[in-house]
Amino acid sequence: MESESAAAPNVPAPTANRGGIGEVPGPAAQGLRTSPILRLFPGLVGLVVILILAQNAEEEGFITAVFSKEASGFTVADARATIACAISLLLGACLLWRSRKTILATLASVPFAVALLSAIAVATALGTFVPQNLPPGSLETWCGTAAATWIDRLFLDQTFNSLWYGGLMAVLVLSLVLAIVRRPFWRMFHWGFFLGHGGMVVIVCGAVIGAHRGMHGVLDLHKGDVRTQVVLSHNGMRTGEKMTLDFGMKLKDFDVERYPRLQLYQLQRDAEASLLRTFKVQEAGKWAPLPTTDFSLRFRYYPDIEVSEAMQTSTDAQRPPAARVRLEAGGKASEEWLVAGATGGDMLSGADVDVQLVWSDPGAEKDTSWMQRTVQARPARHGIEVVGAKARFEVKVGETYTVPGTQRSFRVVQFIPDFYYDIEKKRGASRSEQPNNPALLIEEPGAGTDGGPRTQWLFAKMPGHGQGKDSLPLKYVYFPPAPAVANLVRIAGRTKDLVLASAGKEVLRRTLEAGTPGKLELPGAAAGNAAPQSAVVTLVEVFEHAEPKLVTRTLSQEPRNPGVAVEFRHKDEDAVADEAVLVAAEKEGSMCRLPGDLVLAFEYKEVKAYRSHVAVIENGNEVKEATIAVNAPLSWGGYEFYQSDWRQEDLNFSGLKVVRDPGLSTVYAGMIMVSLGVLFVFYVRPRLRRPA
Repeated sequence: MESESAAAPNVPAPTANRGGIGEVPGPAAQGLRTSPILRLFPGLVGLVVILILAQNAEEEGFITAVFSKEASGFTVADARATIACAISLLLGACLLWRSRKTILATLASVPFAVALLSAIAVATALGTFVPQNLPPGSLETWCGTAAATWIDRLFLDQTFNSLWYGGLMAVLVLSLVLAIVRRPFWRMFHWGFFLGHGGMVVIVCGAVIGAHRGMHGVLDLHKGDVRTQVVLSHNGMRTGEKMTLDFGMKLKDFDVERYPRLQLYQLQRDAEASLLRTFKVQEAGKWAPLPTTDFSLRFRYYPDIEVSEAMQTSTDAQRPPAARVRLEAGGKASEEWLVAGATGGDMLSGADVDVQLVWSDPGAEKDTSWMQRTVQARPARHGIEVVGAKARFEVKVGETYTVPGTQRSFRVVQFIPDFYYDIEKKRGASRSEQPNNPALLIEEPGAGTDGGPRTQWLFAKMPGHGQGKDSLPLKYVYFPPAPAVANLVRIAGRTKDLVLASAGKEVLRRTLEAGTPGKLELPGAAAGNAAPQSAVVTLVEVFEHAEPKLVTRTLSQEPRNPGVAVEFRHKDEDAVADEAVLVAAEKEGSMCRLPGDLVLAFEYKEVKAYRSHVAVIENGNEVKEATIAVNAPLSWGGYEFYQSDWRQEDLNFSGLKVVRDPGLSTVYAGMIMVSLGVLFVFYVRPRLRRPA
């Protein structure tokens, strides 16, 4: 019987595959393919150790001393460096000999690519976690002396500039190049592979070019100055070396934009004020409840606020009289609302003449002491009004007074001309000596919860703020100091009578008609002229009971003088109960006291952005103007200028970071190559016939 042999199946011979990163390895690497990836890590660790030892030897000065003709003396450091270099060379020789047959296949294999990229990822993570390029001594503060010593020896605090990290990147480039040349990359079918891998090589090369041929420096500018010299820096630290630009940079202006915040604090006894709520600018125009109170507030935000005061008639019989008076003197005209007061109200000043409003009939007055204003200056005075009564009297700091009609008394403790509340120090303070926001601190004996005195703030511009249900019903009226005036006009609002005084005596008396100009001849001697001067006084509008109304508007949309206008109302009422204007003067913010130990503060401290307005100077001429901000650099002359520094105490200073990176265009080219390679692999390659 004839024996039959089984026919061998027709199995195609294995095709040679050249291998590469992300591709199936060739025959020479088949053994590596079945091996765990972790088996390749010892080789990479050995490479890192060799490079670390080599860099330590270089820092010890051994390598420099070996190649230096002037080397002399063999120290302990030289001995350590000699041993380190010997070990490094020995390990390197062993590794090369062990992998002499498969080194090319290993470098171009997928397992090696995964291991190498994993090692680079771990190194990059270490460089991100460990602070880089810290000043001397800062590393010990961060992690302790022992850990700082090992971090320094392993160069983990300068990972991306270390020799071992650069060695890993060099091996990556070599692996990519081998993966490219081991396959026919000139064929169209492999163009996606070539562009992807080649693009990564180009990116790394561009980074190397930028690191070795690039320049980093700092340009310090002051407003109005033109600078051409850049102080060079390395790893974020100034080296002291300087480089001169081919052009100059001039700082024309510098501005800081901040976040406006309306903050509500609650004062705590013997503790820092606690923040209850923050009202953002986006909430403007909406009513919001005030915590722990029965009130709500609504505010309007103005980037460049201007505040003026107007009057409206009131049905409240306790409101004081007021009149709008127009004065034309010395070729100039001015118009203001004057509030009448028994001790002297507001003043309207012109050339050699002041106008004062009272409500009583001057013809019935026997007191002519007010005429002495034309002889001697008037100091600042403090007036107190009792809410619900017509009583008004003057007070002085340090003296004690009894509230008319009651058994309660108070002592005037302190006067602050320009009040603001210091949140950090928890006390009132003055921004300046100018009476921009006059305030009095008074105390009532025995009215405190512990039997001691209870303090209370009175504000001339914000009457009623800071007063609780047990507070004294007082209002503060501030009369600023005034120099002696040549002529003083006193108008009685009720009878429209006008009296002109000069040199301490009455000169003229007449009756004004509302809305009709009244011309006055001023004594010429008072003005120092032979001929008499003239002034025109017009009583435009008179209210027997007037209520002040704040008028706010913004002069521009630039944050030159930010402020808010705040309205308050009771939860059971629709009408506005009170209002206040808070202006961020001097960028510190302003505040107002509310019932229940609450403080509403408008703050303008947190920096939102800072910008430098610069000009490029060439041959003494401005050739370009630009604004440099964070993430908005200026490109000129092959350099990039970034906004990097500013000074809170000197807003005429700006620090610019100057960068020249000749490898940046190479990096961009590599990124384009990688993108084209991905598009080719996914959209073009599937339509091509695979080569035999």
